[in-house]
Amino acid sequence: MGRKKSKKSGKRGKSRPSEAILPWSVPSWLRSDISMIVIFALLIIAMHPGLVLEGKQYSVDDNVVKAITAHNVLSDDGATKHWDPKSWGGIPNVFHLERSWVSPDKYLDLLSSLLSLAFVYLLIGAIGMFYLLKHLKLSMWAVTFGVLVFLMIPYHKSLLIVGHIDKFPAIMFVPWITWFTLRLLAKITIGTILLLALAVALQIRTTHFQVVFYTAFLVLSLLLPPLILDLKSAEYSRVFRKIGGFTASYILALLLAAQPLFVTYKLSDNTLRANAPTTISQPELQPGPGGVDKSFVKAWSWLPRDLLSLTMPRGVGGLTFEKYSGQLPGYIEGVVPGYWGAVPFSRTYYYLGAVAFLLAFIGAISCWRKPMILSILLLLVLMLIWAFGVNAGLFYDLSYLVIPFFKNFRTPLTSLAILYFVFAVLAAYGAEQIRKESGEFFFRSNLVKISYTMFGLFLIFFIFFLVLPYFKMGGDVEESILAQVIDARRNFYLVDTLKTLGLISFSLALIWAILVKKLHAIHGLIGLICLAAVDYYWVLGQYRTQPVTNREFLQEHFVYSPSIEFLSADKDVFRVFEYSQGEHNLSYDVQTLGRSTDLQMSHLIYDLISNNLFRSVDDQININWGILDFMNVKYVATERTIEHPNLSLEMSDQVRRLNIYRYKFSRPRGYFVNRVQTIPDPVERLKAMNRGNIDFAQVAIVEEELQVPLGSALSGTGELTEYTGDYLRFDIRTNQNGLFVISELYYPDLQQVYLDGQRVDKVYKTNHAVQSVIVPEGTHTLEVRYDDRLFLTSAAISHYGFLFLYLTLIAVNWRRLRARFLARRKSKV
Repeated sequence: MGRKKSKKSGKRGKSRPSEAILPWSVPSWLRSDISMIVIFALLIIAMHPGLVLEGKQYSVDDNVVKAITAHNVLSDDGATKHWDPKSWGGIPNVFHLERSWVSPDKYLDLLSSLLSLAFVYLLIGAIGMFYLLKHLKLSMWAVTFGVLVFLMIPYHKSLLIVGHIDKFPAIMFVPWITWFTLRLLAKITIGTILLLALAVALQIRTTHFQVVFYTAFLVLSLLLPPLILDLKSAEYSRVFRKIGGFTASYILALLLAAQPLFVTYKLSDNTLRANAPTTISQPELQPGPGGVDKSFVKAWSWLPRDLLSLTMPRGVGGLTFEKYSGQLPGYIEGVVPGYWGAVPFSRTYYYLGAVAFLLAFIGAISCWRKPMILSILLLLVLMLIWAFGVNAGLFYDLSYLVIPFFKNFRTPLTSLAILYFVFAVLAAYGAEQIRKESGEFFFRSNLVKISYTMFGLFLIFFIFFLVLPYFKMGGDVEESILAQVIDARRNFYLVDTLKTLGLISFSLALIWAILVKKLHAIHGLIGLICLAAVDYYWVLGQYRTQPVTNREFLQEHFVYSPSIEFLSADKDVFRVFEYSQGEHNLSYDVQTLGRSTDLQMSHLIYDLISNNLFRSVDDQININWGILDFMNVKYVATERTIEHPNLSLEMSDQVRRLNIYRYKFSRPRGYFVNRVQTIPDPVERLKAMNRGNIDFAQVAIVEEELQVPLGSALSGTGELTEYTGDYLRFDIRTNQNGLFVISELYYPDLQQVYLDGQRVDKVYKTNHAVQSVIVPEGTHTLEVRYDDRLFLTSAAISHYGFLFLYLTLIAVNWRRLRARFLARRKSKV
């Protein structure tokens, strides 16, 4: 009845003052794009004052790893090396390559070093979101709400805290790619093709290819509806133009991103990301190469109960170390093990925001008939299902087998990055529906239905409050304090439920006041914006980790201690075996081998670490001495006190709480062996290396038969005469054909081995992880280079690709630029 009455009178729109003549009208200066961007910049500063104003940084997790790898690929003269010899036995440099002076990300990196990564890329994301929502013809208030949600989603701050500084910029380019995609769908122009290519290329160049992968699905979801409509209308020429425009744009994007894309694509085949590890304890489960092992994926897969964290910050406990008013034995005062969800630990609030959740729900149910909204809603569901990883069952298995590159991604939860973006867009649409309170959707009965839905949802949450277990599968705390921990977690759940319920109720009251004409829509939206900002700001403040100065960061993780001074004074080339429980970050200063792992490391060295390195071969200590032999280990660093005939204590470091032991049987970087044993099967090879009956100083295990027979009375020497980390030179003498083992990881896609200046065609995988070559009788020079031509070729392609893009943009816009220049010149005259 209300709806018909409004239509009959025809006066609903006129009975309300327009936005321009409100008693509290918007100043004209606030309506400009520049003013809004400045406001967004100030909001970012308020969110991250320590990072932006004080030049601080976060000092945990991957921030430390990034600092180490960035430091290790810089040579003494400041040049960038292609190989980091210190981390994980050696890894190629694909994340810290020198950028061309014509690539925009070079200058974005410079700005980030001055203004902080958080400020630069959040502002980029805000500007992209601003123009995307304007392109969708939403009002200023709806646009503002959408940008606010995108900026303040707690997930984005957690990326900065834990050091996902590749993922964070990649996400901030998503609004730009979406905006240019919609512009290209609306009108195929050369300029838009080039701009889309630029945005896609910059995202690819962040090297977080999982976000790139999910963004491609976002683009596909936007592209399909108009193509289907064109096909139904038999507009085949329009279909071909759109497909041609996007194809051209993405081909150019790939060329612009040739560095580092081509190098990464080639070298990833040797990493743990592209190869399932070999496990000798379960040989029957050995999968073939080509993807991340599902055991990795399972560790980062959600269960249904984790969905609670989307609507309540601490639905499943919040963070692993949560703020707490009480005390627990064995924990720092004011800290409780909060998180009890499915994954190993949590440093992230996956919270969507109560107010934003309500508005996104309104936007979804009011606009789902629009092809674009329906498409991104389906995408949202897909991203949510993928967040369950292996727990999604058959759906995940099919994705793993059928979708290209899907099997190379370890963390299903990364799909939430696209979910948050889509959520922000839907929230903006919900705000727009509130502003259009005279539209078809908003009449009282529908708001009542929404209210019933929200309160029904929270009724379910209260039922969960009574039945949920509040403890982690497998256990994460001692039995003596479990009851106290469960009480704390129950309290977190109840407080968050009541807080979220209060925010939803207050938001519904504001919307109801708009509908019954007690409050103008604009004033109500301002109230909702303020409510959402307070909600997000409270959650952002719950992160316990605080940024530190650069000096504090270095002192905490890379203090120059007596052990580092001792190890650095030894001018030999060697590795240090970190036989320790904690992370001492020795790889910042010396080459290491130890327990720490990463998906970028060689899958071969991971096999040694997980199957062999920490295995006893003499029933005295869990160290496989044979691995130390051929891995060029000279020292063992450990917190323990060890008495073993193979180790002699050199010094004790009270600063790092480390003991440095000398391994008495250490081998040089390169050496000859007397005998060869061929074991093709990797499981049998790794098992043989654990039996302790092989002297790796004399015997080498190879994967295939040697092409040249070896002599029986070998006498040979190999002296390392030059070493720069990515270049080795040996002077070799041998009395007959001999197998020379080089303690460098087997990396055929990157390494080049030369004997007397001639490329060695056959390099043998040796002892599962290192390499060897056959050296004929005589005196020789053997060189190992990490200098694949693809580094230079890909850099050149990107360099000239950017020059082509800039020149083409200038040519396309030449008339406009010339007309503007002449107009200015004429006005001055």
